[in-house]
Amino acid sequence: MKKGIDCVGIFVSGICHDGQGNILYRRRGPGARDEQGKWDPGVGGALEMGETIEQCLLREMKEEIGTTPSSFEFLGHREKFRNLDGVETHWLGFYYKCLIDPLSVVIGDTQESDLTIWAPFSQHQSPMMIGFEDTYTKFKHRF
Repeated sequence: MKKGIDCVGIFVSGICHDGQGNILYRRRGPGARDEQGKWDPGVGGALEMGETIEQCLLREMKEEIGTTPSSFEFLGHREKFRNLDGVETHWLGFYYKCLIDPLSVVIGDTQESDLTIWAPFSQHQSPMMIGFEDTYTKFKHRF
């Protein structure tokens, strides 16, 4: 069974901020599972069997940006429905606000993510991942 396609997938996403009003945007690289070339304001991925949501958050951050947050807080959850190349997907996401040191960020896999920038949450990069507007609307008041 494929997560998000044959059954609801569960993911975690850390929206990383620097404590100065900026968040980390990552551009999805040529080897990303989907939405290559689009900007992603979150760091995260699918929950693995036997793993807690917070363990998943910390693992994904270490893998993708080479660091973990000095602090984090739960923002909320949201369902994400997408159509990717004619395939309907359904994911349930748990979102966290994560404080990190910008100087500690390194791209873990340049095929998955090939560029990072820091900018205010309201300064959307283009093109953004499908569903970003829903995420932004739900959590913008927390940044």
